[in-house]
Amino acid sequence: GEIVHIENEMTAAHAEIVKIFLKKAGLKARDIDVIGFHGQTIFHDPINRFTWQIGDGAILAALTGIDVINDFRSADVAAGGQGAP
Repeated sequence: GEIVHIENEMTAAHAEIVKIFLKKAGLKARDIDVIGFHGQTIFHDPINRFTWQIGDGAILAALTGIDVINDFRSADVAAGGQGAP
């Protein structure tokens, strides 16, 4: 429960930063194709093929009105990679 609460707060903070960026850059959400959202790693154990990032891409998309791609590491770690370059 607490991690979900923290994840939601972190995602909302990212959404606010996106809105600030758009305003300062003189852009609208429709001007941006996609947000790449890594989130925050809270546990990473690629040897055992497990990684956990918090940050909810669906919520970020809803709050910003911009499509979001996220959870970059999971598939690589599941395939035996390190989850990062």
